[in-house]
Amino acid sequence: LTARSSNGKETVVSYNAATFNDASGTLQGVFAAARDITEQKQAQRSLHESEERWRVTLESIGDAVVATDAAAVVTFANAVAVELLGRPKREIIGRPLAEVFKIVNEQTRQVVDNPVDRVIREGLVVGLANHTILLRPDETEVPIDDSAAPIRDRDDRLAGVVLVFRDISEKK
Repeated sequence: LTARSSNGKETVVSYNAATFNDASGTLQGVFAAARDITEQKQAQRSLHESEERWRVTLESIGDAVVATDAAAVVTFANAVAVELLGRPKREIIGRPLAEVFKIVNEQTRQVVDNPVDRVIREGLVVGLANHTILLRPDETEVPIDDSAAPIRDRDDRLAGVVLVFRDISEKK
């Protein structure tokens, strides 16, 4: 709830109330408490705005961007990634990356080491070897170039990986 003080300042208030009865169950009174949560609400609003700004920024990047957690489970995919992966977003988010990002060597058809797995193992930024093909569920193939980098928390622990890739059909 919003309350206005006598000086006109508006605050966000959390109210709690409870009744108390005597031994026979007769209402004796009501206990009410109000707490000013204006700063907490402002902090939540600022956090939401910041998260939205980052989400919009990542969605606006012209390359495919996929983020995973430290177990290589997809937590984010921008629109370009959804298009290149050839699956609806609901079939990408929450799935192990290996299920939705299948890559092979163009010439040998051998499975290529997933760059996200390498980042998780080595903790370093890695790029993909030349001649890599993304296999889509509709059996189309897309030549790609990519890189993956660790996402680290403030204690420098691996929190996830960001994978960036692009269709290089025109370049080829």
